[in-house]
This record gives sequence, C-alpha cells and structure tokens, in this order.
Amino acid sequence: MWVVKGALAATLLTGLLFPDIPGVAGKGWPERCVGYPLSALVVPAIWALRGRRDRYPYLADALLVTPFVLDLSGNLVNLYDTFEQFDDILHFVNWTFLVAALVLFVASQGLARWNLVLLGSGFRGHGHHRLGGRGVDRPGNGNHRPAVDLRRHSG
Repeated sequence: MWVVKGALAATLLTGLLFPDIPGVAGKGWPERCVGYPLSALVVPAIWALRGRRDRYPYLADALLVTPFVLDLSGNLVNLYDTFEQFDDILHFVNWTFLVAALVLFVASQGLARWNLVLLGSGFRGHGHHRLGGRGVDRPGNGNHRPAVDLRRHSG
C-alpha cells in the first residue's frame, strides 16, 4: 500500500517539476495534484469512520489508488497521445482494480461469496464492452449513446 501511495506522490511531483513533458502539458496536472491524492484518503477515512473495528484493508487501499498511479504514469510517458488504444486498455485495467478494491472492501460486511462474485463480474463486464465485446455501445456500430461515453477525459 505504501509503495502505491509513494508512486502516486512521485508521479504527481514529477509532473509538477517537469510541466513541459508532452504527456503532462495541458493535461490539468495542478488539478490532478489536488484531486488524485484524495483517492489515497478514501479507505483510511472510511476505516476510521467505521471505528477501526476490522483489520486495516491494505490490499483494497492499494487497489483503489493504483488506477490513479497508472493514469499519471501513462501521461508521464505520453502513452495517451502516442498509443491510440491506451485509453481504452487502461480503462479496462483500472476498472478491474477499482472493482477488486470494492469487492475486498465490502467482503468484510458479511455478503455471501456469490454476491461478491456477481458484484465483481458485473462491473468488470463493462470493461469488456469497452474493448469491443459483442453487443456493445461503441462509436460506429449504431448502438453508441454519447450520454454515457466516458472514453475521453483529460488523460
């Protein structure tokens, strides 16, 4: 967990120190420096608000922060602008990490294992659709609904 949070701090700091890197320039880095660290505070805050009854969820904490580190790293090496599918691939990978964090976090609430499996596989299916699975809503196939198109962001 500390490695991931250290990587978050290092990637944010790198973008601040080198704002002219092609993947950083014009990508809202100062705003990310405000918002992205909040991801590192979510699990500790919830754990503290719940009275610290359970063991600290280190893995869920690391999994929640990992997508932010991967997004920043992709910007630092300019993958968003040089590798056309990077955004879609990273969304799939990041959703996998986020859903895994959610499943681990709610697992301590006593949900049946089959509920956790359904929770995880239901969200993860969205990532499959993003990469072009059958029956998807993607541009060019006539099923696309722009109101839910989350593919483009400042990344």
